[in-house]
Amino acid sequence: MNRITLLDDLVSRMKKVFTGYMLPNKSGVLQEVRVFGQYVPQPQGLTFGEKANAGLKNYGAADYEENFPCVVVRLGEMTDSEERSLTQSGVNVTLLFGVYDDGVECQGYRDVLNMQESVRVDLLEHRVLAGKHLLMMPVKSRLLEAETWPVYFGELDLVYQVGRPMQGYGWVERHAR
Repeated sequence: MNRITLLDDLVSRMKKVFTGYMLPNKSGVLQEVRVFGQYVPQPQGLTFGEKANAGLKNYGAADYEENFPCVVVRLGEMTDSEERSLTQSGVNVTLLFGVYDDGVECQGYRDVLNMQESVRVDLLEHRVLAGKHLLMMPVKSRLLEAETWPVYFGELDLVYQVGRPMQGYGWVERHAR
């Protein structure tokens, strides 16, 4: 029940939510929503060293936009505090939603809102993720306020409880009982 497990379980859940969920990619072809854990992978054929040495010249919007539509599951801050249950810690999670829509009507935000709503409903209906991570309230969602045409972004902020060792018992001893 650590953060890596939480990340992996959320990625698996998002893949399940978006199975068969089709949106247009940069080429206008419908494709299933891609799900990434923590970071979006680099384009094929370009290594980090090449990217840095080229001053990012070889990695541009065309490469970046190939990742849409997508959801990126990002782990944030973990908090152990007295306000929480004695055996739990809270992990902040941000789900970043992104779509590509180069239409002059600027309606890509609508796809983002639909993606957010699909996830929000699913997670609220199944507040315990993989039988071990409890979704805490509140759940917050927003659209990115900046104008980012032709890509559109939104976020869903979540907090999940994960296990924590107890003073004097340790992690292994407490779970071995």
